[in-house]
Amino acid sequence: MSAPPSVFGSRAVIAAAAALGLGLIGYALFSRQTDEERIADVMTQLEKAVGFESPPNPLTHAGALRGRFADLVAPDVLVDVPERNLIARGRDDLTRLAVAGTVRMQSFDVTFTLENLTVDGDTAKASAEVLTEITQGSEPRMSSRKADLEFVKADGDWLLSAAHVVEADDE
Repeated sequence: MSAPPSVFGSRAVIAAAAALGLGLIGYALFSRQTDEERIADVMTQLEKAVGFESPPNPLTHAGALRGRFADLVAPDVLVDVPERNLIARGRDDLTRLAVAGTVRMQSFDVTFTLENLTVDGDTAKASAEVLTEITQGSEPRMSSRKADLEFVKADGDWLLSAAHVVEADDE
């Protein structure tokens, strides 16, 4: 004797729900970003944080940078740009120098192109090409630099901990 149709229907619904649940669990477990992807995302967020299309108010710009750097940059970050005789130690110093460096600009855009990345536990080292486009006056000016970057993992988040930036020809 066969079971009533409602029993087969409820079994099919339960099986479909179980399959869907297992699929969602598998997706959640296996679709997490890798450390490399998360570091690349930090670099993209830094591009967005420092770039602007029209001259920002320096006080507003400093506040916005300070907030973004809190999420993307280690508290004791060290940024060294020898050609500009610039060394920033810590988030506040980096914010101050970033705002001072962009005061006379109409626009600023930066793009990091990751060339090499090595993750070792909770630290990572990367090399990147840094392309900038600056507008001062009416003419945009583009330049290329090389950067050696270091990252640390703090509370599960990757943060920029050091950057050494040189002209592309200085390698």
